[in-house]
Amino acid sequence: MRKFKDRFLKTAATPPQKAAESSRSSPPSQTPAISFPDGVKVLHNSDDAKVDICFVHGLTGNRDTTWTAKGQSQPWPQTLLAPQLQGARILTYGYDAYVVKRSVVSSNRLIDHASNLLNDLITDRASHGASDCPLIFVTYSLGGLVCKEVIL
Repeated sequence: MRKFKDRFLKTAATPPQKAAESSRSSPPSQTPAISFPDGVKVLHNSDDAKVDICFVHGLTGNRDTTWTAKGQSQPWPQTLLAPQLQGARILTYGYDAYVVKRSVVSSNRLIDHASNLLNDLITDRASHGASDCPLIFVTYSLGGLVCKEVIL
């Protein structure tokens, strides 16, 4: 905590002109672009599906890693639920949920994410003939707010 405080005070005490000069003299840092898998991904498909179950991740997550345990190659909904729920399609949805790092913060608002999810689900369900099936959302964190907007 003290290191942070000292660094903060040092930075805050630096006049703006000096701060600008010091940032110009240092080489620009290369911030890698964070990519995220977006849209609907079908983890398990069933020709006679009676229900769709859609997993929606939260803050800084993505549709693959959020639902995958360390050391595993596939998401747990695919490996654990698919064999138990043969009459269900299991889906996962990805969106840009990076709101922490300033260099990669998503410019999308909650309503934008919800609109994208709704459009992607309508398209996917229509293409698989599942438009009339019940839909269950399993969400985490921000994903719950996105789904709430979809429902509203």
